[in-house]
Amino acid sequence: MDGLAQQFLEHPRRHWFVWGAVAAVGLAVTLPAWDSWAAASEARATLTAARTAAEAEAGRLPDLKARFMALKAEPAGADGPRGLDDAAMEELRESVVRRIAAAGCRMRRVGLEDPVTTPWRNGPPPLPGLVDRSSDPPAGATNEPPVKFELITRRLEAEAVGSPERIASLLNWATAAHPHAVPLDYHLTFEDAPDVAAREVHLTFSLLLTAVRPLKQSPKS
Repeated sequence: MDGLAQQFLEHPRRHWFVWGAVAAVGLAVTLPAWDSWAAASEARATLTAARTAAEAEAGRLPDLKARFMALKAEPAGADGPRGLDDAAMEELRESVVRRIAAAGCRMRRVGLEDPVTTPWRNGPPPLPGLVDRSSDPPAGATNEPPVKFELITRRLEAEAVGSPERIASLLNWATAAHPHAVPLDYHLTFEDAPDVAAREVHLTFSLLLTAVRPLKQSPKS
């Protein structure tokens, strides 16, 4: 045994053996630690995204309440598509583009689908601020059926990239961008980056814009 030790000490490449052993021990110690750090960093990123979404949800509650009260205060019997015409929708689309830029985010896409009209054949008016016109029938008319309505919807979808704080501000604004907008969904993901702290958030959100108008009935023959 002493002879083997003496031979090792006198070997001209003993330094390579020593450094190799040190490197092997170092890898055995640091690789599990690296995996643990990477898992913790990913968990932190997920929690940050969840917190950003929760803060945005909490921040939009006062706006939703104010919009609901404004709808209740609208005069009865309002006609027309109530702000969903092409000119109003183009202005809304441009306002989304401007807001993304003002928030310091980068826009990926803003799209506005064509309107979808659905007859509202039964039940009370689908939104506050409308009345059943059959309560005031034309002179000489009897047993007139209730005036029905058309429900008009348009879907707006946008994508943007920015820091968590800026994305949270943008999401909070988007949920109140239109007086008749209903938030449909949103999706938050972190973009890949070597530095976890420098990762940006990718946001996709959708709004369903709604409007109602009385359905014109053809005169009876």
